[in-house]
Amino acid sequence: MAEIIDGKIILYPTRTIIEPYYERNSKIENALTVWDTVKHCPQFQAFIKDEVNNRLIIPTGFFPNVLLSMYPSYILDDKRKLCEDYMVANRAKYKITMKYDCRNNIQKEALNFLNKRLSFKTKIKAMQRYLSLKTGKGKTFCAIKYIVDNRERPIIFIDQDSLGQQWKERIIEYTDTTEDEIFYISGKNSIKKLMKMSSDDILKIKFFICCYRTLTTNIKTNNSSEDISKLFNKIKVTLKIFDEAHVEYMSIFKIDMISNLRSIYLSATPKRSDPNEDKVYQNMFKAVQKFSSESLEEKPANYHNIIIYKWNSKPTLLDQAKCNTKYGFSLARYCSYIQDEPKYDSFEEFLYEVLFNTVLANRKKKKIAILFGTLKLLDKVYNNLIQYCKDQGFKLIVNKFNGNTDKAEKMELLEKTDIILTTDKSFEKGLDVHNLQVVINTVPFSSDTKLTQTIGRLRELPNKEVIFIDINDIGFDNIKRQLYTKENKVYKKIGKTIFIKER
Repeated sequence: MAEIIDGKIILYPTRTIIEPYYERNSKIENALTVWDTVKHCPQFQAFIKDEVNNRLIIPTGFFPNVLLSMYPSYILDDKRKLCEDYMVANRAKYKITMKYDCRNNIQKEALNFLNKRLSFKTKIKAMQRYLSLKTGKGKTFCAIKYIVDNRERPIIFIDQDSLGQQWKERIIEYTDTTEDEIFYISGKNSIKKLMKMSSDDILKIKFFICCYRTLTTNIKTNNSSEDISKLFNKIKVTLKIFDEAHVEYMSIFKIDMISNLRSIYLSATPKRSDPNEDKVYQNMFKAVQKFSSESLEEKPANYHNIIIYKWNSKPTLLDQAKCNTKYGFSLARYCSYIQDEPKYDSFEEFLYEVLFNTVLANRKKKKIAILFGTLKLLDKVYNNLIQYCKDQGFKLIVNKFNGNTDKAEKMELLEKTDIILTTDKSFEKGLDVHNLQVVINTVPFSSDTKLTQTIGRLRELPNKEVIFIDINDIGFDNIKRQLYTKENKVYKKIGKTIFIKER
């Protein structure tokens, strides 16, 4: 008697459909749910229940083989070959020329990884690839070279305009592409403009760069993904590239669930800082092959010199209690505590000691960034530091910026400034500071991922030592515990040298 088939598990490049799906499968849904412990409801779910058609749609990165074991009477319906045929048919007819080749073995290995086939038995290219290279090792270059070598028509997703501008600059720098051959999709008017363009004009565009929020806002506003599907069909893209793929993971999920294109995910730190979010994030990409520069036998040499300063603001038990909330240690409350007198005088005195007696002890200028947790604390230090330099006769240019500072002004400030003051949020990613030699951090980081990203802003400089200075108020038990984690999970891993100084 023929086997009874109850349903299908349908594979697309980045989404899997289980149909029919009648009863809740806790193993799947729990593994893809971030639970809000405050509101006692799901904060995010990396699946879509199509109750009209009795289907469940989940990331293909959640092991297909596991699904087959859960649904033994279902058949596997692999649609990826049909998707590959579409992508091949719509490959770019024009030729783009690279100006540079790979500069090291890491980039060569990364490109070999991106070009791998789905299996030895098929000519289908891998539908999902996760590329994790340390900051400055060439993620952007590898992605652009892959696009050029394979004649792809890409749509590159970014989470902020400054990253979009960086991509545009690198595309023009690395290839013979001109600025008018790059289209930046930001806001609904840019989508309307594309939809009105002729097919011939569309095909003249070689790179599409898109802000995540433009598409996800469209989906939320219209409660439908049909407009996005129409857009992808109109512009004939064959590849999705997600930059800083650990950041907008909810947006990545939404976009991957509405398209039948392959995806490449780029990140220097492929994990979420929140453990509950990271559990779901890792499950979304469980079956996605990853390449990391750390996995190579030739590991890149560490070049960051780490100086850990321990000081004690001598908080009372009440001070410590005020900085704790039901959600944990509060950075905002800690910064308020620090900027109030008389604690501020002690903090500023210690900061000046580090800055002028350690970093600038030989009075040779260095490009320095100092990070603060709040704008109020930043502004107070900024005003006092300018006056102090004036009083002491130090010919140092001091400036500041925050998240509201536009890209052009920010880059101009960085170029002409000796000491730049900013917040950790404005500094952690998407910032390329030339000749930055020292970062002084006053922010008590609870996330090792965020800390790694921040240290990554310090690039290797020829014939110069780069230094990351971490100031820790060990009077607070929470900060003392954080420091222990930072030392073991981050500093021992990436530090060229580690010095610990106490005051």
